[in-house]
Parts: sequence; structure tokens; C-alpha cells
Amino acid sequence: MAKLVSFPLSLFVVELPIENTYLITKDIPNVKLTKEIVLLNYGHLSPFKNGDLIYIKEKNKLFIWFTKTPLKEKKIHIPEGYALYRNFRDKRDVIVIYHKASTHSIIVIKEGSLKTQIVTSNLTDTLIEAIKKEHSIDNAQIVHTDSLDRPLTVADIAPFFHQLQWNPRKIVATIYEDLKLPVIVLLLFINLAGIVSYKYTNTLLNERKAELRRLKLTNEVVKKEFAKLENISRFYNTFKNKEFTYPNLYNVLNTVAAVMIKNKSSITSYNQSSGSIELWINSNNVPRVVNDLMNTGIFSNVEVLRVSETRLLTGKSWKSAQLELQLKGVNR
Repeated sequence: MAKLVSFPLSLFVVELPIENTYLITKDIPNVKLTKEIVLLNYGHLSPFKNGDLIYIKEKNKLFIWFTKTPLKEKKIHIPEGYALYRNFRDKRDVIVIYHKASTHSIIVIKEGSLKTQIVTSNLTDTLIEAIKKEHSIDNAQIVHTDSLDRPLTVADIAPFFHQLQWNPRKIVATIYEDLKLPVIVLLLFINLAGIVSYKYTNTLLNERKAELRRLKLTNEVVKKEFAKLENISRFYNTFKNKEFTYPNLYNVLNTVAAVMIKNKSSITSYNQSSGSIELWINSNNVPRVVNDLMNTGIFSNVEVLRVSETRLLTGKSWKSAQLELQLKGVNR
């Protein structure tokens, strides 16, 4: 593979062959990380003894490369798998196969995000199909390559800058030890480092601003939809309360029957209309029946529409009354 980076970044960068690293990815919340925290939580997943790790975070995705050997001090270590990923991340679903002399390095990108890296000496169609099935990318593009299309830029390697911790003394010491450059060159390079850091920070800031604008726009759309739903809900609740409020007929009839039994009366006819009940009853004390029905509390009015008296030859008689019972809370 061609050089990952050009001068002067090459002073700081150490390239890590893909076969000397092991990649895992994790979904995590938006929290601040350090190497110590990552090692404490995920160090047990490393397949290497006496190795090390490199990590970067993109949004809520954590990428960790475990290395076979410890990392060098005062250097930025860039995994070869990451370099391949940066070269092909513009493709949504792709399987990149990087051919070397005796091995084949494979990286899988799904929806623009790095999923895994694989090293094999036996590249087969069966393996490719298994990778597609595992990551649900049946229509993924297959790309074969033996070199990078372009070296990594400052923006590409910026997520790894935390390895240097941007300590000016370390930067100066590294450059001086490697090249013995004049002081003016050291100062210029430190200034360049500050500019790079500023540009990277500014890029992140612009990305967050764009994301914030998108979230605000989405929030406004959601608010409008909620307002529409609230209006619809309010309309139907009002409509239901006005037009579809029916009494519990079972309870009403039980109450009426209890009043009839108490007054030794009977119901001979029953009819229900919207908001009212019409009864024909036989009773010798209609006023008391009317009073007891009103006292139940479920009627707003009990009106006597008609009263008639029937006498038998035996001398006995009874009164028939037609009553209209208006239910409370129901419009006629």
C-alpha cells in the first residue's frame, strides 16, 4: 500500500498493517472517553497478549483497534483498515478487498459506516456471500484494490490526534529528535498544528450546528403534528360528549324497578327516546312514585303526562299514569 500520509504529517504517523490489528465496534452514548476508560471497559475483548489499542469515536459509534504490539510514544498510529474505510466511505454498501502478496484484507462498509475487517489467505465466493448475509447487504458493491486512491488528509487523521494529546513540548521534541530542524521551522510547525486543530474543531462545530438546525426543523414538524392531533382529539371528544352520551340503561331500569317495588306499583309499558324514558305505570300513589324517582338523582325531571282511573265491578280500582323521565346530562 502507498504511504498513508505525506510530509510533514508522516513525521508523526505510524502505519499499522491490517493483519496486525483486530477491530471491534460498539454503539455508545455521547460521553467523553479516554484510553484508560476504553481499556477498562473493552480491554478483555483483545485477542492479543501484551498488545495495545487505538480508538476513535464517530457520533455514537466507537471503533477500537487492538494491536499485536505496544504503540510507540509521541506518534499517531493509523490502522490500515481505517485508511481503506476513508477511501471508500462515500459508497453506501461496499465490500472492499485489498490484495497483498499472500493475504487479502477485507473491510465491510454498510450505510457509510465501517462494520468489520477481515484478513484471509483463502478468498472464496462462499466467504463473500457469508459476509453479505451476516451484515444484511445482499446488494453490496464488491471493490478490488491493491492501493489507496489518495493519501489520508489532516481531516482524515484528526480523530486520532488525541494520541499526541496536543502537548507542544512533545511535538517539539519529536520533530527536533527526528530532523534536528531549526527553531523557526519548529515554531512554524507548531503554528500549523494549531491551525489544523482549529480547522478540525471548526468542522466539528459546523457539523453540530447543521445537526442542531435539522433537529430544530424536525422538532417544529413534530410540534405541528402534535397540535393537529390535539385539535382532532379535542373535536372528537366534544362531539362524543354532545352526541354520544348514553345512560347506563341497566342501572336506570334497576333504579326505576326499585322505586316501583317500594310503592307497590308496576310498569305496563316502556319506551326510550333520546335522553328520556316514557313509562306507563299502575299505581295508587302516583305523586309518591314521582317524588321517589326524582330523589334517585338520575333524573332531571319527572313529568306526569296523563292519569286515568279504572274501577272493577268488585269495587276495587287502580290508577294508570303516563310518565316522562328526563335523564340528567342528556340533551333532548
